Amino acid sequence: MALAGKKYEMECIPLMITHFARPQVFEAAQKKGILIIQSFEW
Repeated sequence: MALAGKKYEMECIPLMITHFARPQVFEAAQKKGILIIQSFEW
């Protein structure tokens, strides 16, 4: 558990925010439990 999770007694979710991610990146992240958010805002 991450330090913030310990301090606030909450589960932390690995997160990656990107403008573009290839399908292979989504697959690899999913296998590792990482949530990918695609943001189209600059």
